[in-house]
Amino acid sequence: MLLNNFKSLISFYQGDKFIDVKGNTVTKANNLVSVNPTPSNNHTCAGVSGYFNYTSTTNSNSCTSEQGSYSWLNVVSSTSYNNDVHRHNGFTIFIGSGTKEPSANDYCLENPVTINVVGASCMHYPSEITTTNRIFYNNTDEDIEINEIGLYFFTTTLNVPVVMIGRKVLKTPVIIKKGEQATFSYSVDMSRVSFEEADD
Repeated sequence: MLLNNFKSLISFYQGDKFIDVKGNTVTKANNLVSVNPTPSNNHTCAGVSGYFNYTSTTNSNSCTSEQGSYSWLNVVSSTSYNNDVHRHNGFTIFIGSGTKEPSANDYCLENPVTINVVGASCMHYPSEITTTNRIFYNNTDEDIEINEIGLYFFTTTLNVPVVMIGRKVLKTPVIIKKGEQATFSYSVDMSRVSFEEADD
């Protein structure tokens, strides 16, 4: 299920806001647009072309807690022009054991599970489908039951919480036995996103 935060993500309007995983209201500009220091022409840097595909890196795997604040540096490439640092964004997954049905107003998992991450990727395909994968390794002494999965976008250059844009409860729980791993995926099909209000 895509959440209200996803609507803000694809909205054209500057004033839209997100709710991050800690329940804070954050502006769209602070998450999707950034220039540091202020550019010499005093223009806000917006619409910078980013490359969102990525494969597993040490940085992508070190971010293991949904509630943590990470920089995600060197996961999706950042660029700078004349000392103006452009913030880039990417997508990731966290998992949990909660079973509450998803709501459009969800902004975090019901009960996040923090275990090791050993692989990650995000691919955008010509079919307009974006698929994000993450491989979790159970480094605990017990088997873990996973019932929920969340899709998030992250920001590269600052230690800020992620923003959840999708959450689903699994029809069949996934048991990750101790010492084993499991891969979770979340796909968004942009060709199927409908704007019913605009079509009326």
